Amino acid sequence: MESLKKKRSYIKGRVTKLENKVNASDLDKELAKTFLKSANILEDELMSVEINILEICTDQEVDEFENYYDEVLLTIQHLTAKINKIINSPDNSMHSVVQLPTIKLPTFNGQVDQWSSFKDMFEGLVHNNNALSSIQKFQYLKTSLVQDAAELIQHLHLRADNYVIAWNLLCENFSNRYSTVNHHLKNIVEVEYSSSKRMYSFKNILNTLRTNLNALQSLGVNTENWDVLLIHLIEAKFDDQVYLEWVKRVDKKHLPTLSNLYGFLDEMTLISERSESRVLDRKKGDVPTSSTLTCQVCRKANHKLYECSSFRAYSIKERIAFVTKNNLCLNCLSSNLHSAYKCNSKSVCKICSKKHHSLLHQFASQANYAADEQEETDLSVIVDGDHFDCDGDLQQETCVEVSTTACTQFEGNMKQQVLLSTAVVSVEDSNGVDKPVRVLLDSGSQSNFVTTECVKRLNLKIKKVEPINVNGIGGSNRFSIDSICNLTMKSRFEKFVIPMTAIVVPKVTNKLPALSFGKSNWDYLANYTH
Repeated sequence: MESLKKKRSYIKGRVTKLENKVNASDLDKELAKTFLKSANILEDELMSVEINILEICTDQEVDEFENYYDEVLLTIQHLTAKINKIINSPDNSMHSVVQLPTIKLPTFNGQVDQWSSFKDMFEGLVHNNNALSSIQKFQYLKTSLVQDAAELIQHLHLRADNYVIAWNLLCENFSNRYSTVNHHLKNIVEVEYSSSKRMYSFKNILNTLRTNLNALQSLGVNTENWDVLLIHLIEAKFDDQVYLEWVKRVDKKHLPTLSNLYGFLDEMTLISERSESRVLDRKKGDVPTSSTLTCQVCRKANHKLYECSSFRAYSIKERIAFVTKNNLCLNCLSSNLHSAYKCNSKSVCKICSKKHHSLLHQFASQANYAADEQEETDLSVIVDGDHFDCDGDLQQETCVEVSTTACTQFEGNMKQQVLLSTAVVSVEDSNGVDKPVRVLLDSGSQSNFVTTECVKRLNLKIKKVEPINVNGIGGSNRFSIDSICNLTMKSRFEKFVIPMTAIVVPKVTNKLPALSFGKSNWDYLANYTH
């Protein structure tokens, strides 16, 4: 009996020491697990000793031994509960160092595509939180709802029993799978593309596709085989230039995938960003400084060059010479940072509507200054002796002559001149890049012709063939040509593409008409600038 009592006292002493360690230490979970094992061992040893004592003690000693046992066992159980609390508590070690921001409750305005994310977050923070009462949950729910969603439950008073009613009402009204799927499909079908806002459009299409397809998949919709349909839907929204860029990247042997389209949109977004950045840089460079606003003739700062009486007193040739010598813009006369074809001014010559200042206009009796003075600074094309400026979006691009007939020059007075139709089209160069080209149209020609200069600028391949005889009007002016070139011509406004073979010639015609003239003699051309 004495040995059992000593053993029981020894166990109680070990329990006391363990209790002191738990109370004195800032326990981490691993140390707490070690102490828990020790407490469980002590409890088992105490029970074993108590059983042995009860077997040999007298009836008078039973109460004494049981009280002692209960006292030590209660200490062990309290110790075990405390250790378990430490083990099961969340890890707050970082919380004492970093103060995390308060989590804000989500808001919901009644849009069906937002319901799923709102529902998941609200359930995690509030609905499934057993520490909150129903009245607290209802209050949180009301503060999280706005607009249409708030109106749906506004008739319910703030009472505990109304929370479940309100929550079920929201679930029934907005957990409409059919409406939600239709909403995401509508977002995809109606996504917009604008050629004037390409960078935004590419990003918007990309985000719309990814977001709504992911949402549809989360709703259980199988979108695995939608690639071809979605690609057709999106490419139909592109303008001609972007569509052709997309087609160039498509592998003709395999159907394109959404991954291909995503990569293309990412690439075009990057290109658009760089392009817009360069445009902004150029615009910054075109802003006149204080020095360029000073009159270049009289050096006074209170007027611009075209307002200067001294400059106006010059002859037209003297004005042109002065502007050219000082590297001024032939159109706005106000900057030495750009040439006429880069000029952002919407003003043109009031006499001929061409891209030069009215003070620099020369009449038919005078030499056409534009071809001489702007040959190196303003990209343009001379067709039939008149000066045709390229459109604004054709600046710094290749402008050439292409004709469908061999013409002869007719010498005559101004009323006997004939104007032939021209157009600006796109032609692929050797790298597959579209270049603007001016063409001369003649429905009576049986062949297509392209100048040697045009072929060189587009870097196209010339093929040698058996000599081809080309006849002029009446079968005269017969000459032989042995070079042809294959090229691809496209509309700048429609999805029209036509490959063709053209005969390569030094020039397609003499310059027509032979004399300069004003539009006043051509009433039906009054509304055309070029």
